[in-house]
Amino acid sequence: MNPLKSMKGLVRNTPLEPVAKKVYTLAKGVLLRAKCYPLVRKHLSDKSGLEIGGPSHIFETNLPIYHHIQSLDNCVFAEVTHWEGARASGATFHFDQGKRTGNNFITEGSTLEGIADAAYDFVLASHNLEHIANPIKALHNWNRVLKPRGFLLLVLPDKHRTFDYQRPVTTLEHMRDDYARDMGEDDMTHVEEFVTLWDYKKFPIANSIAEHRERYRNNYQQRLLHHHVFDLESAVRLVKDCGWQVLAAERSRPNHLILFLQKS
Repeated sequence: MNPLKSMKGLVRNTPLEPVAKKVYTLAKGVLLRAKCYPLVRKHLSDKSGLEIGGPSHIFETNLPIYHHIQSLDNCVFAEVTHWEGARASGATFHFDQGKRTGNNFITEGSTLEGIADAAYDFVLASHNLEHIANPIKALHNWNRVLKPRGFLLLVLPDKHRTFDYQRPVTTLEHMRDDYARDMGEDDMTHVEEFVTLWDYKKFPIANSIAEHRERYRNNYQQRLLHHHVFDLESAVRLVKDCGWQVLAAERSRPNHLILFLQKS
């Protein structure tokens, strides 16, 4: 039995419950802490950055960096998304209590149109590159908005610990081809693989493949589809091919691949 959960159970519906919840959250964060966190904190503290999507829970647990940075802007692909709900442009990005609200850009994460070159010290991106049809294009534009020697903290789902576990790792050649063809976010190439290799017993999201397929018919509006599948080796291969210097790369519980990168 998990002793942290047992503690929460003992004090449920008592005056101690709020305190127990806070202790549980802090203790869980320590247990999940990424090995590279001290390095990340060293380089990103008191710096200004941009997050793709977000705010992201992992930057409060495995990599609790929000409290230590100076400022953080944000971009989302639409004013209303499945992931962030409603988010208007302007100073609407709340990422940490006590920190100045960041500026939100309504723009594609793969292009960052409207965001100036060399504008930020770092970029944060958690569990969104797999939702982007043209990941190499995205990585190039995330590089573009960084100052010289800026940093990218990239978090991806580990295929071995998610619903993608039966799918093959996406090859570097495939992603290079997507880039060469300037693949757009309306790409539906991977829908069949996604729905047919889903484990419906383990992840009962739909009653049939047909019902599941229908969920992604409007993927351009919702961005629910995982276009690409990564393990740690393939993720490292991709970012190196795009010219990034790898400062750290690790698997982290429960289902993350964490890469801390520097602009060359």
